[in-house]
Amino acid sequence: DATLRIISAYSGFLLDWLHRGDVDIAILFAGKPVRSLKALPLLEENLYLIGPANSQLRPDRPTNFETLASMPLLLPSIGHGMRNIVEECAKACSVELNVKVEADNYSTLKNLVKTHHGLTILPLAPIHDEISKGELTYAPLTDPMPVRKLVMSYPSDRPVSRLTKFAARILTEKTTQFVENGIWPGRIVRP
Repeated sequence: DATLRIISAYSGFLLDWLHRGDVDIAILFAGKPVRSLKALPLLEENLYLIGPANSQLRPDRPTNFETLASMPLLLPSIGHGMRNIVEECAKACSVELNVKVEADNYSTLKNLVKTHHGLTILPLAPIHDEISKGELTYAPLTDPMPVRKLVMSYPSDRPVSRLTKFAARILTEKTTQFVENGIWPGRIVRP
């Protein structure tokens, strides 16, 4: 007699809802540890340089991170978890990024890339359909390679219900299936 509600939202909203008790569990991007949450590793995924179908990007030809300095980039805004990862990589190789547009929505970034406004950096899962249709292409980034980590998060100030544990198990199983079937490129991380 339980109702499962799945919500897609920015991590900040999910964190707030976890703290208020509006949601019982969330898949979040790993960042700085939050004492009020118990976080279990779930998945690591590489971030890739994404371009329109007719770009020179190819999955079998990695792009050195330093070359991003000369490319027009479309990225999430400063403070967004993915942007933080990209900025850390840029700092590590002393590159100043050429950011033309900031957008915190995958659909907006994908559409801007498709219409030749620049390149973006994303994981492959959100562009799986566009790659399959030949609308976008990608190349791995190297030296350094940006990696995003996802964690299963629970509030640490209250007990985890049996139903929440069951939902976490199902989410972990589905994530593992997506990875094994090549739908979600990444590496499963076991706690």
